[in-house]
Amino acid sequence: MKKSVEEDVFIPLYPKSTVEDRSSLRSKFQERRFWSAVKLLSNVVLWDGIVQEDKVRDLGLSKLLNRYLLLNILNTPLGPDNIEKCNKV
Repeated sequence: MKKSVEEDVFIPLYPKSTVEDRSSLRSKFQERRFWSAVKLLSNVVLWDGIVQEDKVRDLGLSKLLNRYLLLNILNTPLGPDNIEKCNKV
């Protein structure tokens, strides 16, 4: 799990003006990477109770949520997409 979080997750941060155009390639790429990270977060959380709690907390909260997902949500223009992201996370 640690290797996946550290090596497989990458969500580029583009300026808001770039991602406001939902049809741009950068915006689409960023969206795909975001939803991939959300899926990984849900899989990491499933290991709670099986793997040491501090490991799950470190990988899920510190690395995935704080480092990637919240930054992306803050960079997303306000609207229904942002609400959906918040609800999923």
